[in-house]
Amino acid sequence: MSVQPIAGSQTTQPLLYNLTMSHRLLPLVLLLALSGCWEKPATTTWVNATGPESFERLMWKSIQAKDWVEVESRLASTLVTIDEGRVRDKTQTLEQLKQLEITDYVLGDFDVKPDGADAIVTYTVMVHGKLGGQPLPSTARRCMTVWQQQGKGWAVIAHVDAGPAHGVSESAAPSGETK
Repeated sequence: MSVQPIAGSQTTQPLLYNLTMSHRLLPLVLLLALSGCWEKPATTTWVNATGPESFERLMWKSIQAKDWVEVESRLASTLVTIDEGRVRDKTQTLEQLKQLEITDYVLGDFDVKPDGADAIVTYTVMVHGKLGGQPLPSTARRCMTVWQQQGKGWAVIAHVDAGPAHGVSESAAPSGETK
C-alpha cells in the first residue's frame, strides 16, 4: 500500500493516520471545552431549582421579599395549610403570609420523600420577625410541605406548621444553611 499525501496539503502522512489522531484528540478537546463551561449557578432561582428542597428555600425567600405574585403562583388553588390548630385555604394563607415581616430565617433538617408527581418535604425553620406587628417566638418549628408537579410547574398543595421542634433549643438554629 502506498502512502498518498492529502490533496492540497504539504504533508505526506497518510489520511488514516490523520483521522485516527483526530478521533483520539476529540474527547480531550471536548473535556477541556466543557470543563470551564459548567458552573453551579451563584444563586438558585425558580428556573434553575433542582427539586423540592430548593423550591421550599425559594418560597421562604419570596415570602421574606414580599414577592406576592411569585408566592401566589406557587400555591395550588386547592391549597390547605394548618398551623396553631387552624385550617386555612389559599386566600386565607396569603392573607396571613402578608402579615409576616421576616427579618431573618434559618432552614434546616430537610428530608424529602418523592412520591410520583408529589414530594413531601419536612424541615425545621427558625424565623425572626413579626406577624401582625407582634414578635414571633424565637423557637425552631417543625414543618411539612407537600409539593405537586402540575402543568405550570411545582406548586404547594399542603403545608403544616407542627409547632416547636423538640430537641432544638431556642438559641440553636436548625442545622443547615441560612436562607
